[in-house]
Amino acid sequence: MRGLDTVLFDWDGTLVHSERVCYEAFSRSMEHFGVPFSEEIYARHFTPDWRRMYRELGLPESRWAEAEELWTRHYGERVPELRAGAENVMRALRERGVLLGVVSSGSRARVKGEIAAHGFSGSFGAVVCGEDVRLPKPHPEGVLRALGQLQKDPRRSCYVGDHPVDMETGRRAGVRVFGIRSGFPAPGLGEAADRLLASLDELLLFTEN
Repeated sequence: MRGLDTVLFDWDGTLVHSERVCYEAFSRSMEHFGVPFSEEIYARHFTPDWRRMYRELGLPESRWAEAEELWTRHYGERVPELRAGAENVMRALRERGVLLGVVSSGSRARVKGEIAAHGFSGSFGAVVCGEDVRLPKPHPEGVLRALGQLQKDPRRSCYVGDHPVDMETGRRAGVRVFGIRSGFPAPGLGEAADRLLASLDELLLFTEN
C-alpha cells in the first residue's frame, strides 16, 4: 500500500474532535422536538447520514430542515479542537507532494468555516461537503468528485475516516480505506478498514515512494 499520492479525509472525528459538540447539538435539537435522546440512543443510531439518523429517531421528514438548522446553530457555539498530530501530519504529507482533500457529510459553511478557523484554507485541493453531492455516504459520489477535482487516480489514493460508512464509501470509490477511532460510535470499524490506524502519523508509512 505504499506510494499513495492522494489522501482524502473525513472531517468530523477524523481531523477534529467534534464528538461531544455534535452529541450536545443533537441532544438540544431533539429536546426541542420532544424526541427521546440519550447517549445510549445516540450510540445505537449514530451514522454520518443524518437523514437516516433522524428517520430512525422517529422525527418526521417535514421537520428535518428545521432540525438541521437547530443543530447547526447549537453546534456553531463552539469550534472543535484538532485531533492530536493532525497539523504536523498534513504538513509532512504536503511536503512530500501528496495532495489532500476533505469529503464530509457536514454542511459547506460549517466545514469550510472550521477549516479556515484552524488555518487550513490552503491545505486542501478539494473540499466536498453535504450540499455538493446528490447521494450521501456510503454512495461514493463525494470521494469520486474530490478525486475528479484533484485529477487523481483512485488506485493511488486513500480515504481516512472514523466510521464504517466512511470505509464503505471509499471502497466503493476504488480507493484504499484507513480507519481511525474517535469518540463517535463506530462498531465494526476495524473489520471494515484496510488498516486501522493507531494515529494519523501512520499515514506517512503509505506515502513513501
